[in-house]
Amino acid sequence: MAGRFEMLEILGKGGSGIVYRVKDIETDNVFAMKTLKKGYPSKYVANELNNHQLLRHPHIVYFKAVFIDDTSLCILTEFANCGSLLDFVEEGGGLEEVLARWYFQQLILALYFCHNRGIAHRDIKLENLLLHKYKNSKYPILKMCDFGLSKAVVLPGASAKSCVGTVSYMAPEVMKNNGRGYDAMMADVWSCGVVLYVMLYGAVPGHPLGHAALV
Repeated sequence: MAGRFEMLEILGKGGSGIVYRVKDIETDNVFAMKTLKKGYPSKYVANELNNHQLLRHPHIVYFKAVFIDDTSLCILTEFANCGSLLDFVEEGGGLEEVLARWYFQQLILALYFCHNRGIAHRDIKLENLLLHKYKNSKYPILKMCDFGLSKAVVLPGASAKSCVGTVSYMAPEVMKNNGRGYDAMMADVWSCGVVLYVMLYGAVPGHPLGHAALV
């Protein structure tokens, strides 16, 4: 099945695998394909597949399909045609307040939807917020992606114990967690606050050095 897709370009590389822009040879539709190396922790793969499939929302990239071959697991999702919010912010060193507010509202709508479905994202950052421009829209809209560290939360306020995410966007209770647990959904809200700060100032809080502090 994965053979029906033509690899067009590499969109990004990470410790777990590579993301490609691909074209469906049968339909000419374009998608993003995330290839995970065999041996990547299975619980994170299961979380990504199970949780992402539950989330259909205008501000979340939609999950299309999954393919498995001898060497890797491939996750096919919607392709966002304007790159990441990180790219957009780096271009101008920060956004105008009105535009930052507009994207922040879209982020909160996406997160509210996730939390309403019992899913904490746990790695909200500019790299995981993509932009897509439709033909008739003036500006690209925001779409949340990458649910590899997401967690299904049975009850609001229930504890998560793993220290996961990206340090620059991580809530203090996650970094200081000593096995006592923390509220993963509230930690997501903290990360959203960091995203807003970076959109406005072009650097994470406490790091006035620009790009070096965005990763």
